Amino acid sequence: MNLPQLTAKIGQAAKQEIGDSSELAMLVKPLNVDGDHAYILFMTIDVDNQEIRFEEPIPYSESAPYQYHYFGNNSAAGMQYYVTREANSAHYLLKSVFSDLYLVLKKHDLLENELGALLAEMNQKKVIHLGNKKGTGTVNLGMIKGLLSAWIDEKNNIVVDGTTRKAEDFLRYVLQWENKDDTFALVVPRVIYNQKTIILAQHPDYVAVTKKEQNLEGTSNNKAEKFCYICHNKSADVSSELTTKLSRSGINKIFATTTFNYAKNIDKKHYDDSYAICSTCFQDLLFGEKKVTGSFSARIAGERAFILPEGLLDDFNYNQLTALKQGADLFFKKGLAQELDDQLETAMDDFTNAEAYVIHFFIYRTDGNSVTVLKTIEDVPTMHIVRILYTLGKQVEKLSPHIRSMSLNTIYRMIPVRTNKSGDQLDIQRVLSIYQSLFSKTTIETNVLFGYAAEAIEKGFREIRKKQGSQFTNLGWQSFVPDQEDFYFKRLTMSYLCLLQTCQELSILDRDVFQNRGVMKVDLSGMSKNVQEIEAFLEAQSFDSMPRALFYVGVLLRSVAQAQYQKKHKTKPILNKLSFQGMNQREVVWLYQAVIEKLHQYDKMTMENEQYIKMFNHYFGTIDESKALTDQAHLFYIMAGYAFHPPKSSDHEGDANTQSMDEGNMAVTSE
Repeated sequence: MNLPQLTAKIGQAAKQEIGDSSELAMLVKPLNVDGDHAYILFMTIDVDNQEIRFEEPIPYSESAPYQYHYFGNNSAAGMQYYVTREANSAHYLLKSVFSDLYLVLKKHDLLENELGALLAEMNQKKVIHLGNKKGTGTVNLGMIKGLLSAWIDEKNNIVVDGTTRKAEDFLRYVLQWENKDDTFALVVPRVIYNQKTIILAQHPDYVAVTKKEQNLEGTSNNKAEKFCYICHNKSADVSSELTTKLSRSGINKIFATTTFNYAKNIDKKHYDDSYAICSTCFQDLLFGEKKVTGSFSARIAGERAFILPEGLLDDFNYNQLTALKQGADLFFKKGLAQELDDQLETAMDDFTNAEAYVIHFFIYRTDGNSVTVLKTIEDVPTMHIVRILYTLGKQVEKLSPHIRSMSLNTIYRMIPVRTNKSGDQLDIQRVLSIYQSLFSKTTIETNVLFGYAAEAIEKGFREIRKKQGSQFTNLGWQSFVPDQEDFYFKRLTMSYLCLLQTCQELSILDRDVFQNRGVMKVDLSGMSKNVQEIEAFLEAQSFDSMPRALFYVGVLLRSVAQAQYQKKHKTKPILNKLSFQGMNQREVVWLYQAVIEKLHQYDKMTMENEQYIKMFNHYFGTIDESKALTDQAHLFYIMAGYAFHPPKSSDHEGDANTQSMDEGNMAVTSE
């Protein structure tokens, strides 16, 4: 995969979609506002009357960012010369924006033109003050109509008539705007001079200086022609310096390295040979980044992600890429049940008919100033994704009714992820590595999955039991507070069974877990309906002797827990005898003996429990010591048996059976 080429192709398609209506369209930032209650506000700098007014709000439209050239906020190190701002960034317009614009015009020898002369006249009339360096200019706040006094503090708050206000609150105060449902989307400066109104963002000199400052003109001081890294054409405007103009938080930053370690012969002077691009491709990258941010962004496992389909043939079908991205979103969000809904079925058809495409996943974090790539999963065939989904659905059907659906997001809800005080997920790599193995068909260690399962059982249980849990929220334990941990165990163990079976079906486990190797059959005639149901389940899942024995320990454990619950011991003290970190074979036997003792104590040695004991002894007595399981696997199979039939007396059972693990903290959501 060549990421910059793909981004540039997407940019070319986006540029054709927009047309030539705006020379700076690739720089325009999208706004997430409620169009029905959003307004554009004009900041009128009336040089003729030496007055500044915020006035004439007009309804916001989707074309407004293009019409008024809204580029967001400049980077911290750059000149703050962008004149159209969001309302919550309006304080920039009261500080150095006009002065920095003057300096940028000076830098590119444009001061003698109309815009430079206008700014000089505004300075002469003391409406603004032009500084000699970045960030030193100001606006004369004393000229703002309707204010007695105003100044800006160190935190960029505007102190108005003795009251400290945020930027948007300041605008409401000036306008006396009382409807709090309304918002101001953009503030657009305009100047009245010699009875002529000039919108600065639309002025030809502003467009020209922005193109020069953002290297959009295709001019270069290079004497020799060079090859562009992206289009492979040779021209004089090719330079690696253009990569420094790319956004520090977008997809282009992923490939635009700032080190020289990848240059030819690891020589600094050869860096330009490896990463130089032409101005045309630079513009395509800007358009592409804008389109990727708007149409190909998502969240996977609570982290930001780009989902980029790519055609393997020369033809480029942008609509197909969009459909495949939306399908990938859907596969994470939607659970695979026995019957597909229309939306999911359509997405499956799109993927099935797109054999000449692959999907790339980029999971990353950004603080707005830099990008940290957490995981890249490249070149995933669309047909392999379909196979994963069908395999999950097949296992869901085998586990029904104990599990109703399974999505790719469910995996995120199964593996404990700790967060720090800032909300950053500290060990998210364990989840992303499972996704990578599924998509890339690389081996997963079975013991790792059993370890995650044991940890998830323990962590969720501990959080449910706390007065106020706060960690591992991705596990979804919040739905089972205060004392519904049995349903949490059921949801978790059945989901792990589904995942393990799916991985084995896809041949990505390091060993086969479900083989049913030489299990001695039992005559079930005369056995209770529950025993027959359990045996049918164990047979369908191809459990070996040891997992079956452990499963029955869990079933007996549940009988004791039910008895304790009926005795008003809501914490079910028998669960304290479990070692959630894992249990070796000796500890399993000790637990079994403790369970038998408690059954006698609570007078629960019923015929059915005696049959469970018989089944345990049958399977445990035929165990091959050479095929011993790990301590975590022991615990998992015990808890699977415990959760197989949660108490039916709780009304929560129906909710637990039907509640999707995709609720709450979604693994994938559109940005």
